[in-house]
Amino acid sequence: MLPITKNLKTMDRKPARWQIFTIAFLGLFLSMFGFAGSAAAIDVLITDVALAESDGGANFTFTVEITNGTALAVTRFDYNTVDGSATTADGDYVSSTGEIFFTPGQTVGDIQTFNVPVSGDTKVELDEAFTVNLIAVLPADNVAGSPATGTIQNDDQFNLSVENATINEGFNIQFTVTLNTEVDVA
Repeated sequence: MLPITKNLKTMDRKPARWQIFTIAFLGLFLSMFGFAGSAAAIDVLITDVALAESDGGANFTFTVEITNGTALAVTRFDYNTVDGSATTADGDYVSSTGEIFFTPGQTVGDIQTFNVPVSGDTKVELDEAFTVNLIAVLPADNVAGSPATGTIQNDDQFNLSVENATINEGFNIQFTVTLNTEVDVA
């Protein structure tokens, strides 16, 4: 058995010709069978989601699809949500982070999904949105559509009532207008 110091010293030497030839041959062999570059490189697309919030809330299911290549090794993506006009502080949705995996053999058209919980309310407001970032952690060439957008479509309504008014000639008319719920237009 060689001492560790001797093993470290051999790392400083230049590779022998046969080692260079072996590495070049291996690279040529792998490229002939489509293994050039990253052994598990795939392209993926994450799609936007737009749904009504409903009073009880909903799960927004984001879909990540392989658009090019075949996973030759486990390919991992991390995702995380980021506030936009929809915020976690206002209780619009639940901040989410996680990971999805494509396994060897998965190819074009194969999908993985993950959910982001959206909270429901009865407040009349404009549509709101948050973003989802998808980050390739293990080999992938291209992540299209990232960040994706989750659009929470308002499905709440309000009623406006106007009371009858009478006027005598020569006087201003005054109406009482009532709104039955809060309306957020900011």
